[in-house]
Amino acid sequence: MSRDALRSAFGTALSSDAPDLPQRVGYYGALSLLHGLDHPLMERAYVADAKALGYLRRLGDTRNRSVLAHGTRPVDPADARDLGQQAEHFLFAWWGLQHPDDDPRALVEHLAFVTMT
Repeated sequence: MSRDALRSAFGTALSSDAPDLPQRVGYYGALSLLHGLDHPLMERAYVADAKALGYLRRLGDTRNRSVLAHGTRPVDPADARDLGQQAEHFLFAWWGLQHPDDDPRALVEHLAFVTMT
């Protein structure tokens, strides 16, 4: 399927009332679509291959099994650090695409009123 056909089919699926078509795409499906479409966010976030996608899937699964989301497992410090770093990484990558003249780190410093020890 060509990129244009995929874009068209995806747009149709999201705007359709057909019950057998997905109305939402999960985080990993969204990452896979963005990667498959060579979206600039993936390049900016250094998600270049299946290994990077697999790492993000495992990190997302860790989050989903934890008390941060749907699960009951506590979050260990290493997982919390990795989740935070990846969230910041993707936020900065997205911000850079939307606001190329702004420095998101300056905004983070301005809004940093919570610290973790």
